[in-house]
Amino acid sequence: MGATREDFLVDEYKALRSEIDVLLAETRRLEIYSAGVAAGLFSWFVTQHVPAGVLWYVPLVVAALASVRAAVSYVRITQLGNYIRETEAVFLSSGNPIGWERTKRTSGLLVSGIVVWLLLLIGCGTAPSYLQPLGRTPTLNEQQAL
Repeated sequence: MGATREDFLVDEYKALRSEIDVLLAETRRLEIYSAGVAAGLFSWFVTQHVPAGVLWYVPLVVAALASVRAAVSYVRITQLGNYIRETEAVFLSSGNPIGWERTKRTSGLLVSGIVVWLLLLIGCGTAPSYLQPLGRTPTLNEQQAL
């Protein structure tokens, strides 16, 4: 009842920062789990002599879907950051301090996220051509040559 506009904005700021923290943690888990799934599947394909085919591209599909989800999270984080920037403008109109969201900085989060996902997607897309020969069962002639 006695809450002011400023109290509301402070509580809202805390909730939005919490949402950003959750989204950041989720994107990190997506990166780790996607790489783990790809490594696990490729290892299994090689050791079980899975023949060349569409199955070898399942890790790429998993990585692609996870990267889309991560991109959605990055967009949401950007939206929240923009709103927090506006809220900071209300509270910090005197200029000191200027507020974290209003400082001039590069978006290292976005750049590092793009690099990680590109490396994972490229790796999953090219790995089958390098790994399939390792998992191939030798022919009878090749076994006799050994």
